Amino acid sequence: MPALLNYSIVTDPTSLPASQPGMPSVGSVYVVVSNTHLESVMLNSLEVEVSGDLTSRPQDVSASADIDPPNPGVKLDFRWDSGKKVFRIFPPPKFVIDMSPGDSIVLKMENIVVSDTKGLAFLKIREVSSGGDAPGNIVTPAPPAGKSRSVTHALVKSTPKVPRNFRPDTSMVNGDAAEDVTLRWDGPDNLTYWIQSPDGQKVRVSQAASGPGVTQRSYVWKVSPKRGATYTLLAGTENPAQEGYFLTTTVHARIPEFESGTRTPWVEGTTDRGRVTFSAQGAEIRDRTGTWGTLTVGEARLMRGLRTAWVWGLNDEDGWISFPSTGINVYHGRSRNWGTVEAGKADLNELLTGEGRVKGHLVVDGGMNLSHEGQRIFQSELDRITFHAFGDFQKSILVYGGGVITYDHGTFSIGESHGGAIISCDLQVNGKLSMPSGDARRIRYL
Repeated sequence: MPALLNYSIVTDPTSLPASQPGMPSVGSVYVVVSNTHLESVMLNSLEVEVSGDLTSRPQDVSASADIDPPNPGVKLDFRWDSGKKVFRIFPPPKFVIDMSPGDSIVLKMENIVVSDTKGLAFLKIREVSSGGDAPGNIVTPAPPAGKSRSVTHALVKSTPKVPRNFRPDTSMVNGDAAEDVTLRWDGPDNLTYWIQSPDGQKVRVSQAASGPGVTQRSYVWKVSPKRGATYTLLAGTENPAQEGYFLTTTVHARIPEFESGTRTPWVEGTTDRGRVTFSAQGAEIRDRTGTWGTLTVGEARLMRGLRTAWVWGLNDEDGWISFPSTGINVYHGRSRNWGTVEAGKADLNELLTGEGRVKGHLVVDGGMNLSHEGQRIFQSELDRITFHAFGDFQKSILVYGGGVITYDHGTFSIGESHGGAIISCDLQVNGKLSMPSGDARRIRYL
């Protein structure tokens, strides 16, 4: 027995996607019921039977109904009937919906969790109604008790034909810890999949399955990026080779590593904001205020020298060296006290000092000159020492091998080579002159 009312089906989305493992698909179905007759149709009951191919959880569907044009006197109660296993309108007792020509009812079934099978899903609609117009303007009577007019509609459920959900299991990687990243995606198994790395190299990770059937699968592939990298998923056929689908995903590295260096005008710290700026001459280090900063290293090796105003030890009281135009100054502490230079050997062309202290021997290979206020007072040569000033000896003078004192009017010689002491000049003695003759008791005084 054909239905009196006209039924059309609208879905959202237009093609209901079947659910996939771990990714349920949710959609909505709307049944538009309309009176296309020239006369009114009296609707006593209306129910919709949903097959398991559409959803296995009809009790979770949000059901409602609207009538057009709106009728404040008619309130439709459309919901799931767990006893009869159908969606139906629950009218009050002896209630009949009078649908004038052109009136319509929209049965809404929303938030449907679509089943995971592809193909058709059927809706069987049953109505108990009367009226309308038939050939010869004969009014169609209501069906016998317990009987209904029915109509069946089909919905198409589709499965994805392209890959989707290409993503990494983590978007941040620690390259120093040799962490791997797993790339994941879902798609049909009738495609071949490649992963293209940032350098353009492609690796085939899965080959298309043979046969007419298509199965939705989840795929994984591991990579080990050392820096931020964008990976491309390519999907297509091999015979002929055709890459028809492209998806990209990006992984970031906490500490990026570059094989060929990087170019940037400056690098700045995240907390203290110290900055290294790259100039034409090299690198400049500045603090967070933009003034010259401090470089702290365990050891620095320089190939072509170092230019700086001063060099200081690690602590405030350590020694430091400044570089005036005349050479270097050695200090210690912040008070600029003169410091001490210790060296195994010092090779100097000239030494200017207020006080010099030599812990060991002083060896002068090329001779030594001593001057005072520009006047030379002492000079050493290969075989002699020449004094240009008075010699004031506070203790004894020991001369081994003899000695000669020469002045303008004579000489005084003493030593074994002279057979004793020879005086070739006048001798003046202010005091006693004693001459013992071997016996200390016999002394002659002159």
